[in-house]
Amino acid sequence: MFDTTSGPVLVTGGTGTLGRRVVRKLSDSGHQVQTLSRRVLPTPLGSPTCSAIRFAGSACRQL
Repeated sequence: MFDTTSGPVLVTGGTGTLGRRVVRKLSDSGHQVQTLSRRVLPTPLGSPTCSAIRFAGSACRQL
């Protein structure tokens, strides 16, 4: 069983329609949220606990 109460949470597609809601809910619950997305928001969902990670196409091959 995984401990989901500590450490950052990575949400792929965090700037999309559903991903935004997931990120907001996690952030409001006190989680530190990292997003992995093709788009970059100027201020990630307006929350200081969220940060956006922009990746290049070549990075996808390395994941």
